Amino acid sequence: MCIRDRYQRRVREVKPKAMRSAMLLPRNGPLARSLSTAASPVPVFVAGCGVPNKSMGWYHATQLLDMPAARLTTVLEPWFISEGANAPGADEFKEFRQTLEDEHGVRFTASFKSVPQLEDPTLVLIGARTSDCPAIFHQALEQGATHIYLEKPGATSVDDMERMREAAQELKVPVYMGYNKNVARYVTEAIDFQANSGADDTLLTLIHNNHYQKSDLPECFERNSEGILQNMVASGNVSC
Repeated sequence: MCIRDRYQRRVREVKPKAMRSAMLLPRNGPLARSLSTAASPVPVFVAGCGVPNKSMGWYHATQLLDMPAARLTTVLEPWFISEGANAPGADEFKEFRQTLEDEHGVRFTASFKSVPQLEDPTLVLIGARTSDCPAIFHQALEQGATHIYLEKPGATSVDDMERMREAAQELKVPVYMGYNKNVARYVTEAIDFQANSGADDTLLTLIHNNHYQKSDLPECFERNSEGILQNMVASGNVSC
């Protein structure tokens, strides 16, 4: 049984497997080509797991388990493996960790300090809290990451994002940025087409997997205290 099934992940009800995998990494471009042409699965290091069935890092980790061209080797979780060991969500995280360690041989760590230097080509996927991303990004470069996938927004300020970009460029490490699909060009073009098609039977359906309830919003806003505008603009300005 799939990890997502065990956590009653609703994504299986609305998206086929191929589409779910496409949400993690692009089908085209240098990263996709390197994954598809590699002689063996590409090692992937997920930095920032978070709460199962809620956090983006966890979601990426579960997708990686379904991808034959990628091999999840390590999960870095600086909160639940240290100060947050008894915090809300810790029990779910411990269950998830136990499953991945026992069934997939995935290593879990709270810090890069306990991980050997990366020698083989490795993709580090950063899906941590926004405020933690810059430090993790620079640590990943120091650790020897050859590719980085950075979830949006990546930092709480444009200055931080520009420093991250400069550091990666200096080491010639390509960085791939996650983004909001609801502001992607193909979405806005689809909305425009529906509005101007003149056909009464045109139907446009947008599906999301946002697990948060209204009661969860205070915690979400506290965790992303910079606010939605700064949160989105930071990544948008730098990745454009």
